[in-house]
Order: sequence, then C-alpha cells, then structure tokens
Amino acid sequence: MTTVVQVGDELWVGLPPGWIELVAHQDEAAAQQWFDELLRTAPAEMPVEVRQALREHYASVREQMPRGTIDSAGLLVTTLPDDTVTAWQFAMSIVAGPPIGDVDLLAVVERFLDSPAGSAGVGPEDLVESFVTHDGRPGVAIHTTTGGSDALRRNVPHANADALGVVYAAVRLEHGRADSDRVLLLTGIAPTVAERLPMSVLAAQIVLSATLRDSGDRPDVRVALDTTGQTKQDSTRP
Repeated sequence: MTTVVQVGDELWVGLPPGWIELVAHQDEAAAQQWFDELLRTAPAEMPVEVRQALREHYASVREQMPRGTIDSAGLLVTTLPDDTVTAWQFAMSIVAGPPIGDVDLLAVVERFLDSPAGSAGVGPEDLVESFVTHDGRPGVAIHTTTGGSDALRRNVPHANADALGVVYAAVRLEHGRADSDRVLLLTGIAPTVAERLPMSVLAAQIVLSATLRDSGDRPDVRVALDTTGQTKQDSTRP
C-alpha cells in the first residue's frame, strides 16, 4: 500500500493477504470501487443480498473511523485454530518531528514507562521490546491490553470488552531529507488477549516493511495496494 506523505515521498507498507482497507482511499467512490473489486473474488454462489449487506457494512465501518489523524486503517478477518472467525484491527499514522539522529527510541520509551504517567497503564504481563529493520532503522513495540475499540466489540461477538489484546509499535522512516524525521505509529487490536500473539506477528511484518520512497522508486515486493485500490504485481519472486 502507498500513501503520499509529501511531494516526492510515498509510504510503502507490505500488507497481509485479505487486508480490508478502511481509510486510505481518495474518496467514498474509490473506496466502494475497491470493495466491489474485493467482492468479485468471492465465490460465485454468494447471494446478491449477502454482497449488498457486506457493501453496506463496509460503508458503515468506514463512517466510524476517525479521519485526519490516521493515514491507513484496516481489518483482517481470519480463523482461529478452533475455526472461530475473528477480526484484527490495525491503524497507522505518520508523525513528523525534528531530526532524532542517533536517539534510541527504546530508551525514550523506557524512560517514559518508568515515570508515574507511563507506568500507570503497564501491567505485569505487558512486554516492551526493541527491533531493527533490515536496513538498520530502530523501532520499539509495546504488547499490552486495552478496553477501547467500540467497533471491534460491536462486530466480533467473542471480543472481551474489558481486555482487548493490543500492540503499539513505532519505527523510524527513511525519508532522504535532513531537515525532519518521521515515525510510523501502528496500533494493532485483537478481540482477546489470547489473540494478541498471532496478531502481533502480522503487526511486526507491517512495521518492518514500512519505508518512505521517492514516488518513482517502487519497492521489490510481490503485491502492493495503493491508495486508489489497485492491486499491482511488483515481483515474481517466490
């Protein structure tokens, strides 16, 4: 998926198969066109009324999404080992700031978590970890719980309203400019704490793939989804 950050820059993110994009569309018409293309991949025997109900549900979920602060948000519908159908929710935002140089993101997060304000929401089962992308960019992830996401609770019957599994991750973005730095913030939410671990695997894949590139420099990935909803084959690598 690509999102224009500023002239000459695009955010490229590798998304898992089955991703349902909710925000990164040019307008409502483009979003509906993209979803119609997705429905065309459904079995031919799917009733017309079911397809229409899915269209209406997609539009309804889009209306519930906050705009302006989120650059991309999506749902991934999957099944658990016991065949229970579940959905994981992801949101991504790009935060611009002054150059951070060699600042250790994990050290900053750890200092905050050691403060009274930061430690208030961290439990004994929570995990804070650092990581480095393949091209050397630092990042940090927090595995914890939350009671938010009304949309997830409304749409997933088995969701635990009091303890949803959540992963917060931040990674520094390459930008090719010396006057500013950008960080990608990702939030991944699962209906239960037990689903946090498998959901976090996908969250890690998304964050580790994120990078800023020049508009004419397309990454070497198998499939990318741009903001117009067109699926593009970028490579034939296995």
